[in-house]
Amino acid sequence: MHTYTAKQITDILQSEGQNINLRTVRYYTQIGMVPPLELVGNKRVYTDHHLYYIRA
Repeated sequence: MHTYTAKQITDILQSEGQNINLRTVRYYTQIGMVPPLELVGNKRVYTDHHLYYIRA
């Protein structure tokens, strides 16, 4: 499973033609629109699972 930063998620979605920005990705996370972030070491990261939710 891949891990991503919020910036990488934004870049992936923008390359697919979606009009989304970094602030929107963080907002969706804050309001619980996507599942809680995964912990890798001491960093919280997005995974493919989160990318699926944001695309929806």
